[in-house]
Amino acid sequence: MRRHLLTGLMAAALAAAGCGESLPGGGGGGGGSGCTPSSGSQLASLAFTEASVSMAPGARVPIRVNAVYTDGCVTDVTNAVYLSVDTASVARIGRDMHFDGSAARWLEGISTGTASLVASTQKNAAGVVSSPMAVTVKECSGENTPISSLYAMPSMIQVAKGASERIRVFAVWESGCAFDATSRIYLTVADESVARIDAMTTAVGGRQVTGLSEGTTTVVASVKSGGEGMRAPEVAVRVVPEGQTPGGGETDPETPVTPPDPGPGPDPDPDPQTVTLKSLTIYPEDLSLSPVDRMPITVVASWSDGTTRDVTKEASLASSNPAAGKVVNAVLAVDPATVYVEAVANGTTEITATWSDGKESASGSRTMTVSPRTTETRTIWVSRWNLGSSESAIRSNIQKFARSGFNAVYFQVMGDGTAYYASNIIPVKSSSLDSLGVAVDEAHKQGIQLHAYINALVAPKTVPTSGKHILVSHPEYVCLDASGNVISDDGYTWVAAEDGYIDYYKKVVKEILDNYDVDGIHVDRIRSPNKNSCHTAKLDALYEQEKAAGTVSNWQEFYTGRVTKLAQAIYETVVTNKPSALVSFAVWGIYKKLSGCSTSQGVDYNQDTVAWMRMGIADAISPMTYWNFGAYSGCADWGKHADFFKANSYGRQVIMGMHAQDSSAVDVSKITKRIQYARDADLAGTAIFASNYFSDDNWSAIKSGPYAAPADPTPIVHR
Repeated sequence: MRRHLLTGLMAAALAAAGCGESLPGGGGGGGGSGCTPSSGSQLASLAFTEASVSMAPGARVPIRVNAVYTDGCVTDVTNAVYLSVDTASVARIGRDMHFDGSAARWLEGISTGTASLVASTQKNAAGVVSSPMAVTVKECSGENTPISSLYAMPSMIQVAKGASERIRVFAVWESGCAFDATSRIYLTVADESVARIDAMTTAVGGRQVTGLSEGTTTVVASVKSGGEGMRAPEVAVRVVPEGQTPGGGETDPETPVTPPDPGPGPDPDPDPQTVTLKSLTIYPEDLSLSPVDRMPITVVASWSDGTTRDVTKEASLASSNPAAGKVVNAVLAVDPATVYVEAVANGTTEITATWSDGKESASGSRTMTVSPRTTETRTIWVSRWNLGSSESAIRSNIQKFARSGFNAVYFQVMGDGTAYYASNIIPVKSSSLDSLGVAVDEAHKQGIQLHAYINALVAPKTVPTSGKHILVSHPEYVCLDASGNVISDDGYTWVAAEDGYIDYYKKVVKEILDNYDVDGIHVDRIRSPNKNSCHTAKLDALYEQEKAAGTVSNWQEFYTGRVTKLAQAIYETVVTNKPSALVSFAVWGIYKKLSGCSTSQGVDYNQDTVAWMRMGIADAISPMTYWNFGAYSGCADWGKHADFFKANSYGRQVIMGMHAQDSSAVDVSKITKRIQYARDADLAGTAIFASNYFSDDNWSAIKSGPYAAPADPTPIVHR
């Protein structure tokens, strides 16, 4: 029965799909063999010719789908199947009909993000369904690796004399990312008496082919003038009599088609197309947030010819109820998004966008709902001394955390430059036990998250002189006080945030992401022992340069910037290599001392946590506020500092840290009160330090008390 599902469509569509031929420009690889399934053969599967695509917003990539039959026949059925993309704000499907009756299907990037594309024999991804194609839309035009290929769309153009049709050229970097290169590519017409290339005059911009006289010709796109250098496959152009309806164009992208016979002669009732601004749409569709959350939004303009453009930065945006939610413009250090909606308090508001292309105006709106948080990250710090000395012990510990109601673990796999995982960069603790690998596997079996917990700026107290440790090859990275003495405290030697060390640390993070399916990277010891360290010869020289230039006024300001640079490098490495992973930092529990207090604060250790959140280089922080309510006459009050971090989170997550012990003993009732405070404040969750302080009775009390009802970890909504 499955074969019959496609038979009617295939009969007419296979020839039009161009079985067995390559896509225009070679952009999609070869198709099927063009064979005919034998009698009794069944449709076994559908498969894209590419497992994944990467492109910039506004770029289009060709899509090809093969049908695989039980007799081994593989046939191109691109135009005989349904295509559906799961995230309309990220990408859309389209089709170009050619003047010879053939068709080409493509995917266009709308805004940065990820999506999945599937092909199916029935609507709504039903019937026989392909494996999903991974779609990544990102800003890739600045990658500047060599261009590997060019292709033009459409590959065939039929245009009436005196009329024009749009042509676009796309390039693919060697890194694999496609982008719209129309503005930087030369277009050459073989017969300039038949057609010419013009600049488009509509707000869409770009290039167009204008018909001059009846006949046929070709257009070639190239990186050098006159068709020289790298070229795209030629675009066939047919110019038909004036007033005749052009053949081809974009059609309904959703349903399979049997291309009609265009037939000879002019259309007796021509209907020339006029491009007009059609609509304005705000994405994503779901703007459901909790107080202080931020979510990036995109405004997409659509024209009557099917073209779209991101106009977020140009549109006027407003909230009908700023008390519930507002629009925020923020230029971050890493994320390309600049416009966000921010949840203020429970309620609803209408987010409205308006924009004009100079001819027409359009508006669109989206309802934003702010409600109490229903998710809660429940994580526990596990130090490297308590991971478990065997595979069975590690698995048993992870099972215990899951059984006790925790849904995430900060699992320490690097404390002083030694790896508790397989590494080619840093010395390995044990070649026979991959603690991180076992923990990730077991955590995912138990349905909880595993975050690789690593220290940043510390080494062993006794500085190593042999082996793979970074200080062996770079002893100059050791952190010195103002008198030139090595700074060792709390069992560590501190390391300075020189550029070379930051580059090295990025490689450490990337190696973990490349080799382990972690849910996040959690970083501790990303600070200094005091505000007047860490000196090295290179940093001292750099400080003098920056001070002379007026960019910094004192050492504390300078070195705080160095620590921030490391935090940004970590964030960039994670979001580049695994966008789904959460970047969190264990930070000093008091950012700024309260009025009348003399407690230590984050800036005393060159750590500007609030700046990290404002810059958007932290997904989450876990303040190490290891004191209870009212501690130290209120100066270290857990609730007051939780309120501060929430008020200064800039839409990032606060997973508020706490110590398991109060007065050297675990008191689950006090832990429960802090957890409830975080819930009432709509914080993203809580983190408890550390697993080794709990007894069996404590685990049971946590499970029967604050974690009796299950909860999912708080997801990333700000990027």
